[in-house]
Amino acid sequence: MEWQELSPSAANVLERCWSLHHDKPLRFSVPLDTHVHGALVTMDTYKEIVTYQSHFPHFSVELQENLLIVTGTCSYGSWL
Repeated sequence: MEWQELSPSAANVLERCWSLHHDKPLRFSVPLDTHVHGALVTMDTYKEIVTYQSHFPHFSVELQENLLIVTGTCSYGSWL
């Protein structure tokens, strides 16, 4: 799976794992059935992120009840 194949909701969530202003990883959490930049985050978003993680293991993802949590696990750009 490539970045271009991600749905807007999955891409919007994963983009929150890093900042443009520093290279330190970030943590982002969002309740399911919430809009992030116009895209609805659902259980399908979570499943898609888990699938993408197997190809791009530079973040962790977990689901705690209704809360999707993603955390970057490396410095921004270190995968290049």
